[in-house]
Amino acid sequence: AVWNYNTGQAYTQPLGRTQFPNAPWDPEDLDSFTVGRLNNSRLPDYHRLDLAFARRGNFFGIGEAEWQIQLINAYSRRNIWFYNYDFDENPVERTDVTLLPVLPSVSYTVQF
Repeated sequence: AVWNYNTGQAYTQPLGRTQFPNAPWDPEDLDSFTVGRLNNSRLPDYHRLDLAFARRGNFFGIGEAEWQIQLINAYSRRNIWFYNYDFDENPVERTDVTLLPVLPSVSYTVQF
């Protein structure tokens, strides 16, 4: 078993957006983003528990074999990978993008 713990990843938080009208023939406005201090914000703490079980044996007497069963992120914590910001909304809308929940894995390896 392995338990991973990390403090939250530092990131620069966007604070807002200002639109500047572009030339009359170009319908797209220019955007200028206002951000906070560099890496002044943090994501929530990251932690997960990984479990593994392995069993060795022989493969019909002609090789070695190993079964392995793993559970990555055993308690299915939805750690935040990054924040996605939708600047088309007013006020700016933030969405959490999370990593995978529990991830089971089974393998069978044969060596001759």
